[in-house]
Amino acid sequence: MNSATETKKTVGFGKALVVFICVFALILCGINVLGTSAHIPLVIATIIATIAGVSSGFTWDEMEKGMSETIKASAPAILIMLIIGMVVGTWMLGGIIPTMIYYGLTWLSPKIFLFAACALCAGISGLSFTPSLISSTTVTPSSRVNSPSALPETCSVSVSAS
Repeated sequence: MNSATETKKTVGFGKALVVFICVFALILCGINVLGTSAHIPLVIATIIATIAGVSSGFTWDEMEKGMSETIKASAPAILIMLIIGMVVGTWMLGGIIPTMIYYGLTWLSPKIFLFAACALCAGISGLSFTPSLISSTTVTPSSRVNSPSALPETCSVSVSAS
């Protein structure tokens, strides 16, 4: 098939919902009810999802391409979680987190905990110069504003947490 005649295949919402519920129930029952590790229920769930995909008219090559594209798109997030896990593990083994907990419980009383947490977060975000934290506090006027005199009437605030 060339790209001009190629149509995008879709699966109906009802069928996708039924397959999702079946796969979720299978994994949940396999782990919690049967007490197995997650590997066997995941393999069986993959087989069920594959059968549903083939019955919907997808070829194995199309499903494999979709899986690889999804893995490629999620790889940066997975790497970030791995790095955070390594840092937290290193901090735990090095005693940094237990020390922070000890001194935090020693210095903070429950009466000032919320205020101290708010002040600490405000201080950290105020001292950080990363674009994501700076853009999260940006106030921008709406594009409908044509003159400075119209600003108080039609001003909108946009907050982005990127």
